[in-house]
Formats: sequence, structure tokens, C-alpha cells
Amino acid sequence: MGKMFLSVAVVILLTALPCEAEIYSLGVFPYQPPEARPFIKITSTSITAAWGAGTNDASTRYECQNVTASTSLPPSLGTLSWESTGLIPVTEYFFRARAWDDNATPPSATEWTELGSTYTTDRIKVQGVPLSDGDMISGLPDISFSFRSAYPADAASCVVLVDDVPVTDGLSANARFDSISSSLGITTVLYAPKSRLSGNGRKITVSISDSAGSLYTESASNLAIRDSSDTELRITSPALCYPNPFDPGQGDMKIAYNLSADGDITIFIIDAAGRVILKRPVHPGMNGARYGYNEFLWDGKNAFGETVSNDVYLICIADGSGKVLGKTRTMVLK
Repeated sequence: MGKMFLSVAVVILLTALPCEAEIYSLGVFPYQPPEARPFIKITSTSITAAWGAGTNDASTRYECQNVTASTSLPPSLGTLSWESTGLIPVTEYFFRARAWDDNATPPSATEWTELGSTYTTDRIKVQGVPLSDGDMISGLPDISFSFRSAYPADAASCVVLVDDVPVTDGLSANARFDSISSSLGITTVLYAPKSRLSGNGRKITVSISDSAGSLYTESASNLAIRDSSDTELRITSPALCYPNPFDPGQGDMKIAYNLSADGDITIFIIDAAGRVILKRPVHPGMNGARYGYNEFLWDGKNAFGETVSNDVYLICIADGSGKVLGKTRTMVLK
């Protein structure tokens, strides 16, 4: 009688336990939400997010979303990181990830794990102007690179590279850069070569990590170095102005142009009757009178501080002697 009772009890116990198929259908075995990890790499246009597998096995698929950019990595087998590209410099992006249980019927996902947010870096700047591939720069460029992080910068990891070779003439203890400063969560790296660069096809890279291990890096390639013997002041690309037409009530208009060297510049705004309504000198080295890319802002007012009338205006960019280097036109339409 006792044996029969024990047998019945065992049968009842076994039938009461969910079978393996039921465990899978409940999504219990063995998948768990991924573990958050620090971001791996951040540039001005990309962020590489990361997560940990935790107790999940190698057959787990993971999905990751850049919530801010509305882009995602589709569920992918064994993937523990994802590079989100095509992003905007100095912009905050939020990420999250989850695991997928393919043994469930139907396949189901775990809860999302918030991976946090980070900012893309700024672009490398030379003389304060953002640097793009193919730009022409001075042989003695003032290089700066900035990024935002919630963690302190690791100065020992910082390095400036020219043509992928670390510099050795920096003013820092390891000679890989000049200085690092941080304020309100923004870190800025500075460096200027101590001997003149030359040639074409040059590359500049800045790389630095924070204390969480995230790498912040940016490069500009195919750079041309201006010949130091070329001292003639001229505009090297057509002068442009935007927005055009221009409504002074909506903000300033930008007058943009490239100069072959630092030099005295005067901006003339001339109305349709040929009268100079504004004359503005700019001194060498200032924005508007320095080597490379320049922007001069016009608020739509004449020399007396009066907003000009709707009309077409000629904009002339002249050197210190009054020689016109370039011109463009704009329409004021309020």
C-alpha cells in the first residue's frame, strides 16, 4: 500500500512539472536581458554601443536601437556591440538593447536594457574652424578636439597622430599632445606642431579615452599643406552668402569665403544705387581675415544701425589696399 501511494505521488509530481516545451514557450529558459556596458568608440558621426551576454548562451540573438536616431541593429546572433553611423556632431543619442529567445513559440524578446546616452564628438578644428577631408591647412596648424563625457578624461591615453604616427613634440609629459582642459563635462585637447608640415595627402588624428574606457577619436584625411612661400592674399573659392534671400528679422546672414593667407580685409555692402551702406574692416587672424575658411556675419543693418530696405545688395571683399578679391550678391526680402 505504501509503495502504491509513493508511485502515485511520483506520477502526480512529474505530471505537475511543466515539460521542456512548456518552459521554452514561457520564455523562461535560459534567456535574460543583456547587461549594460560602456560605449566602445565615439566619433563625430558614429557611436559604438556595447552590452554583455550575462547568463545567455552563444545562440542568443541581440537587438540594439539608437532611439534618438530611430535606427537599429536587427536581432543578430552573438553580437555584443553595434556601430551606429551617419550621426550629427555634438549631439546626444540614447541606446537600448534586448535579447531574443528563439526557442519560445512564437520567438519572443526580453525586456529592453537601457545602455544610456552619449554625445558624438566635435570635429577636429584648425584655427578654430572645423576640419574636413581634403581641406588645405597651414603648415603650423593650431589643432583642437573636443568631446563631452560624464567621466574624467584619461590623459595618459591621449595622442595626436600625423599620418598615423604619434607626435613626439607635444608639451605634455608623454609628448603626445600639448594640453588638456575640462569644463562642464567638455574636454578639449590642444596641439600645434613645432616644425612646419609640408606636402599633400596628410592625415591628422586625435584619440583619447575616458575613465570608463570609452574611446573618443576623430580624423581628417587627404589634407593639403599651404606653401609657406605663398603669401599673396586672395580668395581661393567663390564667395557665398546664405540664407539668400535674406530676412534680417530671422537672424544674421553669413558671408563665407576661403583666404590664401592672413591679411587685412574690408567688407563692403553696396546698394542697388551703388552707394556703400556699410564698410567693415577685419584685422589679420580674426574670423573674416585669416587663412582658410572664414565667415562674416551681417545683421542686415547699415552703418547707422538701420535695417536696410528690400533690395538686391552687392557684397565686396577687398584687401587692405582696396583691391576687390571677391564679390557676391544677396536679396533682402522681409
